[in-house]
Amino acid sequence: HLPSSVLDTPDDKTIVFHFDQPRAEVPFAVAMPNISAVPPGKDTKEKYDKAPLASGPYKVRNFKSGKGVEFVRNDQWDPKTDSIRHQYVDKFDISFGHQWVDSTRRLQASKGADRNGMTLTNAVDPSQISTVLKDKEAMARSLTETQPYVDVVSINTDRVKDKKVREAIAWAFPSGQYLQQFGGPKGGEVGGGLVGPTLKGYDPSFDPFQKKKYPGGNAKKARELLKEAGKENYELVYAYGNGDTHQDASVVVQQALERAGFKVQKKEIDQSTYYTQIGKVKNKFDLYRSSWGADWPSASTVVPPVYGGENVYDDSSNYSHLDVPAVNDEMGKIAKVSDLGRATSEWIKLSEKILTDDVPAVPTFYNRLFTLWGSGIGGVKFNSVYGAVDPTAVFIK
Repeated sequence: HLPSSVLDTPDDKTIVFHFDQPRAEVPFAVAMPNISAVPPGKDTKEKYDKAPLASGPYKVRNFKSGKGVEFVRNDQWDPKTDSIRHQYVDKFDISFGHQWVDSTRRLQASKGADRNGMTLTNAVDPSQISTVLKDKEAMARSLTETQPYVDVVSINTDRVKDKKVREAIAWAFPSGQYLQQFGGPKGGEVGGGLVGPTLKGYDPSFDPFQKKKYPGGNAKKARELLKEAGKENYELVYAYGNGDTHQDASVVVQQALERAGFKVQKKEIDQSTYYTQIGKVKNKFDLYRSSWGADWPSASTVVPPVYGGENVYDDSSNYSHLDVPAVNDEMGKIAKVSDLGRATSEWIKLSEKILTDDVPAVPTFYNRLFTLWGSGIGGVKFNSVYGAVDPTAVFIK
């Protein structure tokens, strides 16, 4: 339905995209697993999600929305055409909705069917980390890798309008103590900026609010800023999910902010609707945790969606509601840069400028995945782009 001036297929094995401006990161975008060529007769529109055409070593045999999916060998797949993937196991029987407590306990024990079990995204539950670390047999079948996800505490700039107050929050926030509630060094690394170490151009020395030097926050500096702003005893509403870890973290946050001269009202939110509630532009909260993962190793997949003014609407990822004309203009300019190396560097610079000039969020930590698998399988590895376990070479021992 698109004209050849936009999308062309000059032969049976070539697709040509024509863009209205340079798009340096198209190779990253089209390498994602949700991008693939589909024969016209197999395009089932809205139904395609549940029964996609299999071009790889496995195909969907059974999909139950919200419950699980079963992948079995695709007899049409030819290994000679695919040097990356394998067909070592007969099938993958994937079930959804496992809590970290449950998956950790089962995979550490590695009994029965769980011997041949793994998880793609579940981490070791923070409350069980110390137990797992003492289990040499379990640790031999574990990995700890940095993910492309950055946790921040977003500041609602519609409500907290004074930049000095936002700076005081950033200086006071106890990022190191906060991280301890989510697993400490196994759960992540204290972050200084809005983009993480998996991205091109990342600068590990960038830490304008000295989160690594003051893991409990710098209350003295925060008090000075509040005094300068004439906003001593400033009241903040801190929203958090009602899971055990988040409740424990909320106590740490409240104590640190109150030491710095804030008055803090904690507001507990149902975990199942958390992002819906903080995603409302007219929400009644000042601070709330949010997390964002880069789609590929460029800050272009972080800065515009999370801090671009055009993304201030309900359910958007711009949880700070940042809408600064100069920032928006700079995003438009960088998007037109055709040199990938230069563009990735410019995105990093802009992320640093946003943090220091506008303070829309407090960096807390760069996520790590510490995970286990059953003793009956091998070939488990990590996919650094997706920050998840890579099943493409898994085999039964």
